[in-house]
Amino acid sequence: MDAVGTNIQIQARGGEVMRIVPRVNDEVNEEWLSDKGRFSVDGLKRRRLDRPWVRVHGKLVEASWQDAFVALARRLDGVAGYQIGAIAGDLCDAESLCALKDLMASLGSPNFDCRQDNAWYDLSTREGYLFNSGILGIEEADALLLVGTHPRHELPC
Repeated sequence: MDAVGTNIQIQARGGEVMRIVPRVNDEVNEEWLSDKGRFSVDGLKRRRLDRPWVRVHGKLVEASWQDAFVALARRLDGVAGYQIGAIAGDLCDAESLCALKDLMASLGSPNFDCRQDNAWYDLSTREGYLFNSGILGIEEADALLLVGTHPRHELPC
């Protein structure tokens, strides 16, 4: 639930997640876990989109996964990659973003984005976005440059 990559342990009973606790990693989160990460377990139990829905005659109806993928394949059949686009929301996790990127590549579409503020990053080379410093390097830094962020409002509590 954060951009740091906090190490967690998920404790479950049967198939139900009961709680999320920190896993000690001195290089990333030490023994701490944000409230957002700790209480995100609530999203697994309530208000969760856990089955596919398909629009039929203008109304959303519950569908099987097979029916949902068939409907998606029919809709995308014959559509050129440049005509397909995807936008991910601010709260999307890294695994979902990677899966979306792979899907868009398989459809031949370069049109995907997850930056809601229209920021631009040069992704043609790793030097455009990678500063080669880990989390521990922050403590040793003489100065930090934060661009397009407001940590006090954006970081989990």
